[in-house]
This record gives sequence, structure tokens and C-alpha cells, in this order.
Amino acid sequence: MNKEQLLQELSNKIATGEIGYDEMMNRFNLTAVKTEVPVTQTAKALSNFSVTKMLYVLGAIIVVIGSVLFSYQIWNDIGSLGRISITLGLGLLFTAIGSLLSKNKPEHSIGTIFHFIGGLLVPGGAMVMLSEMSTSQNHVWPLAITFGIIFAFYLLLTYIHKNAILTFFAIANGTAFVYLTVNAITDGLFNNYTNIFAYLSIVIGACYILLGYSFENSWNKKLTRPLYLFGFGGIQIATIFQYSNSFGYSSNDYTSHNSLWPVVISFCLISIFYLFLNYKIKHPGLTFLVIINATAFVYTLVEALLGGTFYANGDVYSYLTMIIGVCYMLLAQSFKESWNKVLLEILNFFGAAFLLGAGFTQIYDSLPWILFYLIIIMSTFGVSIYVRSRGILVVSTISLIAYVSYITGKYFADSIGWPISLVILGFMFIALGYISISINNKYIKGN
Repeated sequence: MNKEQLLQELSNKIATGEIGYDEMMNRFNLTAVKTEVPVTQTAKALSNFSVTKMLYVLGAIIVVIGSVLFSYQIWNDIGSLGRISITLGLGLLFTAIGSLLSKNKPEHSIGTIFHFIGGLLVPGGAMVMLSEMSTSQNHVWPLAITFGIIFAFYLLLTYIHKNAILTFFAIANGTAFVYLTVNAITDGLFNNYTNIFAYLSIVIGACYILLGYSFENSWNKKLTRPLYLFGFGGIQIATIFQYSNSFGYSSNDYTSHNSLWPVVISFCLISIFYLFLNYKIKHPGLTFLVIINATAFVYTLVEALLGGTFYANGDVYSYLTMIIGVCYMLLAQSFKESWNKVLLEILNFFGAAFLLGAGFTQIYDSLPWILFYLIIIMSTFGVSIYVRSRGILVVSTISLIAYVSYITGKYFADSIGWPISLVILGFMFIALGYISISINNKYIKGN
């Protein structure tokens, strides 16, 4: 391991929380060195940088809007060749100017702006050319091939100039090429192959994430976060769509549905993929996604095994939710001294909410559960003190208030009068609030 790799590894461990900054400073007997830079000079430099970028972007937007409006005004008067020229031709011209400026003035970002304008005009211009030249009713294959050519064109430009905006357009046009190719293979019957496109979106989302990971330490690093965002978002949206599409509607309720096993398998594979990625990156956000998708996997697995929704098997899902809530709180404790510690209160809160919320649904007209639920609430109060969790304390307090309200309204309202019950209930709530605040101040806030 060379010096650069060693420093990068140390930086990653500090960023993820495995090594504390103060711990590193004490270990190597280092002291923080403050570099004093004149505030006015620094502010001026940042101001100039921001204004320059803002003017570039604003100018590019105005150019695109002006080009579109100009094209719209003369569209019906210029013929097919003119329409192609002011769309595709203009886009290629701006791209050529961008390449020339990027080569001759690489220190400036003016070339990037021209590439950006060209990248917006070229795909639209290509579609205009197809529309003007095509006589066939089936435009799917020609459109797919066209976007494939544009994708290859931007790949070549990216290889030559190594510019993140060119990489962005290569990815965007490559994505369009993939979707259009699949659409052409399925004869354009999108509505009859919705599951295929859901699976395809999951695969493309995973590819976006892997691309973002590979770009982290390269000249494309500006694309890392957008790729993560679209990758994670695409995977989750496609999976939810796949789940909703598995249900069929008969009369006014869910009485028939397709097999849920593809959805179960999808959530399982997504959880494994995120788990593997988290092993490499070690980020709490990924851990959170692993937990969410694993939870969805468990619920859909149970639903597939039972062959019915929550409404048909309410008790089973209540018990399952309570078990998952306990698992969340146990998982939170395992994260206490790790780089996932930022998830501690989130898991404690939702774990307690799942446990007590699902438990509350069982107390209606069930004396054993009325007694057992009180034991659960008292236990969660004890757990909140033991693990020093405000989230568990808050949920426990709210659950106890709901429990007391239910017991009072069901068993005591008619016997002593509802107004008196409300007065007693109000004082009980005050007492519960006081106890909750006392517990927080004495056992939790100090730590």
C-alpha cells in the first residue's frame, strides 16, 4: 500500500466514524494548524467563482429558450431541411464549438456550457430528423438505433475530452437506448410487458449506483451523488410499482392477485445488493436501505405464503410487526459503537412504534391483551432508561396515554360520569408527562 492509498484509507475511516478525529490527533501527537486567509480575499474569490458559474448557466438556459422559441415561430415556414438544420444541425454546431473550446481553453468551463447546450438539442434534433424522413408507421427500431448512435457519439466525446457533462449525456442517451431497444423487442407493447420494464428499471438503477461508486475518485465525481439518487430512487419506485402491479381488482377490494413471488425475490436481491455495496462503502444511508428492503422482503414473503393481504390476516401481521419492532431495537443496540450509530435513535423510535402500535391493535375486547399490553409498555419504559433512548421514551409515553384513554372510555366512563373521567384523565396525563420528563432528565439527558 503506497502513501496515497494509506491516506485515502485513513480519510475514509475518519469520514465513516471508525476513527475519531480527536483520536487520530492524540495518537500521532498532532495539533490543529489554522491557516489564516484574509476574509475579504476569500469571500471575493468565492463570489467571483459563483457569479461566473451562475452567468454561464443562466446564459445557457437563455440560449436554449431563445432557440426553442425561434424554432417555434418559423417552424411551419422552413420545410423539412430547415427544421433538421435548426435542431440537429444547431446541436451539432454547439457541440463542435464546445469541443474546440475544451481543447484550446481547458482551464475554462465555457466549453462545457456549449456541450451542455448541444447535448439538449442533439437528441431532440435526431427525433425531428426521424419524423421528417420516416415513412414507416413503426418508429421504435429507428428511434432505438438513433439513440444508440448518439450514445456512441457521446462515449467518444467523453473519451476525448474527459468531461463530466459529456458523461452525463452518454448515460442519459444510453439509458434511452436500452429502454427503446427493449420496447422494440417487445413490439412496443409497453402495457403488456410492464413487469419487464420494472425489472429493467431495477437493473438500470443498480448500474447507476455502481457507476456512481466507480466515479467517486475520478474526474466524473460530480456525477456520483446524482447517480446514487437516481439509482436508489429508480430501484425503489420500480419495486413498488412491481408490487402494486401484482394485484388485480375484483369488485371493490383485493380479492384476486397475481403471484407475489417475483416481488419477494426482487426485494431479497435488492437487500443482498445493498448489503454487498454497504460492505464496500460503509455508509449509514445504505444500511438504512438494507433494513427497509429487508423489512419489505419479510412482509411480502409472509403475504405470498399466506396468499392474502393484511385485511384477511390482520393478527398475523400484527404479531409480525411486533417482532420486527423488537428486531429494530436490538439492531440499534448492535450499532451503538459502530459507524451506523447515527441510525440508533431512528431504529429505536420505529422499533418501539412498531411494537407498541401493533400491540395496541390487539387489546380491543381482549382482557389478556389488555393486561399484557400494560406489561409491554412498562417494559419499554425500562428499556428506554437502560439504553438511554428518547425515541423509545416518547413512543412509550404516547402509547400509555392511548392505553389509559381506551381503558377509561371503555370501563369507567358510564360508572362515574364522563366529565369526571375527563378530569381524572387530564391529571393522569399531567402525571405521565411529569414522569416522562423526569425519566428523560435523570436517566437519558445526562448522556
